[in-house]
Amino acid sequence: MLTFPKPLSIDQLHRFPVPKSPPWSAARSRWTPIPHVTLARAVVRTATERGLRLRSDVWQVSASGHDLLGSLSFHNNDGRWPSEVIPSIAVRHSNSGRHAVTVAIGAQVLVCSNGMLIGEVVLKRRHLPGLDVDALVGEGLSAFQGSGRKVQAFIDRLKDMPVRDTDFERLLVLAARRGVVSWSALRHVDQARANPVCEAFSEPTGWAAYNAFTEAIKRRSGALQLQSLRLLGELFDAESLENFCAA
Repeated sequence: MLTFPKPLSIDQLHRFPVPKSPPWSAARSRWTPIPHVTLARAVVRTATERGLRLRSDVWQVSASGHDLLGSLSFHNNDGRWPSEVIPSIAVRHSNSGRHAVTVAIGAQVLVCSNGMLIGEVVLKRRHLPGLDVDALVGEGLSAFQGSGRKVQAFIDRLKDMPVRDTDFERLLVLAARRGVVSWSALRHVDQARANPVCEAFSEPTGWAAYNAFTEAIKRRSGALQLQSLRLLGELFDAESLENFCAA
């Protein structure tokens, strides 16, 4: 399991040079490293050029120095996103071949900042020769900027969906079986449902149930959060959840 020490600034990413050779056989020699600082600065620069106002950016590098994870949030000032969320993205890549360059969209619920709302991957590219980092980042941010309506529809649907106590108990078991959270973490989800962090999550709806899960997921490391949020999105898929609660 990857470990990511304390957050760093972009300037501190200079401490981590790219590996001089691929850490695997020559058969995979088309692998091409990307300096962490190059990718991070491309994200911030391109976001600024597109009119996104940076609210915060946090960068972490794995203990090996090969893996980068970034979390950026933006001011919600262009009317493209729901007023109740803080738009955010997660960026990750690995110079050891563990991960391609990946951009995932997310959002923090403004009333209590309970963590990322969704973890949908909107871009994934391998480290191949000739990879244009600026074009890659631009593509990811374009997808991010066009995701506001999807997030609004996601929130509205969950708010309108009743989730009874019996439904929620069945969801807990199914979530653990699918690896959304560990079996030991189910108690944190259950506690968040029983004692919501804010009144907005007190109704017996899919919205409250979803945020009970994100309360538990935010206890995980940033890298594991992305995986958990992707699986959570699949669990709360519109058709499958409606059929589940109607059973």
